[in-house]
Amino acid sequence: MRTGNEDMWRDREVVRGRLPADEVVSAICRRHGFDPRSTRLLNQTGLVNWVYGIGDVAVLRIPVQGHEDAGADAYTESVAVPAVVAAGIATPELLVFDDSRDLIDSPYTIYRMAPGSDLGGMSLDDPSASHVFRTVGQELARLHLGVTSVPDPMGRLDRPGRWVTADFAQVLQDKGFVDDGSVRILSGLWERLAPAVEGADRFRRFLHQDVKTTNLMSDDGAFTAIIDWGDAGWGDPA
Repeated sequence: MRTGNEDMWRDREVVRGRLPADEVVSAICRRHGFDPRSTRLLNQTGLVNWVYGIGDVAVLRIPVQGHEDAGADAYTESVAVPAVVAAGIATPELLVFDDSRDLIDSPYTIYRMAPGSDLGGMSLDDPSASHVFRTVGQELARLHLGVTSVPDPMGRLDRPGRWVTADFAQVLQDKGFVDDGSVRILSGLWERLAPAVEGADRFRRFLHQDVKTTNLMSDDGAFTAIIDWGDAGWGDPA
């Protein structure tokens, strides 16, 4: 059941011509053996994909038409996720990568649904927050040490770089991500930490490259998964 606000949001996006038609979503579900009546459009903070829940078992991700990263991210995920799953990293299995483009003019993916909700709504005052975020750090360490080979014959992985001067904080402000106070804090942190990572570029590791609270999942006070591997690639873990 959708709320009135959800209906208004959905109708607005249909008018803008971005949201896939219901019949396309239904056809995708039928093609891959899912009940189209069980789909629901999920509210989300991401800009790259429309995300649909399929019952409580799977998630359909369809790139937003016209977004510059949409198709590229789906290709990156198709390479990154199988390797990460094979290494035992906590992330949902990629069930379908379809680039046939006969139902919609973009690749789309279907993932097993990760339990719980993202950490965007978790307060640091939550009694379980310390344990959850510590587990996130442990999982990232497992990723950087445990994923040593990712076959990529078509060159679909990203090529992560990293900031090499404190000016990155100003760039973040110019893009609207942080305020003046945060720029000062980030610049100060960078100056303190820069000597510790000097020469770290020679240590190549497989990176998620978009680790933020909305891409981290927890359930009942326990970390469950890292999601959204559209920016993954080899780079400097520092």
